[in-house]
Amino acid sequence: MEEHACHSLIRLAPDPVFLLDPDSGRIVETNDRAAQLLGYELPALESMSLARIFADDGSAAVESILDDAERDETLRADEGPDGEQLFFESRSGDRVPVKLHARPVTLEGAECIYAIARDVTEQFEQQRELERQNDRLERFARIVSHDLRNPLNVAKGRVDLARTECPSTHLDTVSQAHDRMESLITNLLTVAREGKSSLDLEPVQLDEFVVESWQTVETNGARLENDTTSCVVADKIRLRQLLENLVRNAVEHTDRSVTITVGELADGFYVEDDGPGIPAADRTTIFENGYSTDPDGTGFGLSIVATVVEEHDWSITVAESASGGARFEITGVTKPI
Repeated sequence: MEEHACHSLIRLAPDPVFLLDPDSGRIVETNDRAAQLLGYELPALESMSLARIFADDGSAAVESILDDAERDETLRADEGPDGEQLFFESRSGDRVPVKLHARPVTLEGAECIYAIARDVTEQFEQQRELERQNDRLERFARIVSHDLRNPLNVAKGRVDLARTECPSTHLDTVSQAHDRMESLITNLLTVAREGKSSLDLEPVQLDEFVVESWQTVETNGARLENDTTSCVVADKIRLRQLLENLVRNAVEHTDRSVTITVGELADGFYVEDDGPGIPAADRTTIFENGYSTDPDGTGFGLSIVATVVEEHDWSITVAESASGGARFEITGVTKPI
């Protein structure tokens, strides 16, 4: 490469670029983008050691760069030597998170190191916000699970007492509901701590499972048409949550008894109803946390559905059923051969 072309590329690069002395780590040449990011005049920056522009102690990071250059290896420094985020420090004291790529080159017959830095402030802030959200979610989940487990344990104890005083088959249904609540609480904590559920995939006979899931939901006189015959590969706990929330969604968004149909698709299944349906304008937002057209709703039911679909690498689409109600199609579902 001709001398003028190389220097032009350094000056015109959209990211900070540094040519370094391979022995000392001193900045031999840099560009206006680096000077702008760090708040120095270009001549002043070109007389500094690269270690000086790192926040905290940059000597370890620079030493890694020089060692890799000596071995003729390309360094990709996404993190510092101890796994921490790398930061430049500007003249005014601002800390700028960066990723750094460097490699040895020969320029004008002399060995040097070509290093390019990428300002990752936006990605860094997004990651920090995500971590804060996850911390808040875990704290919330711990509080909720504690507050729910206490009255649940009381209720389970009362059922046991009731069995001795007035045995009834209705108590079996109550006990099953308690067990279901306990599973949901445990799953809530798992999701909060891991960010997603650890799926336990197994073949599930869909027609039988639909009936089981139906029995755990307050359906308010709704009618089930079960047109499924296939077996699917899924996590039973998460699949039950999907079905329960789709049934609740249909029941809670109408003032009359609805008919809910679960049927077959070539690569999945659908759940539809003959209720008022979902306006086309709302179909892109109904899976968002907190979205609900019911003033008494939590807005989490369909968000849970979307999460279950995502965890299984399935797809879900919303359409209008033949009767004008809502139709949810879940596709990409694995079926045992």
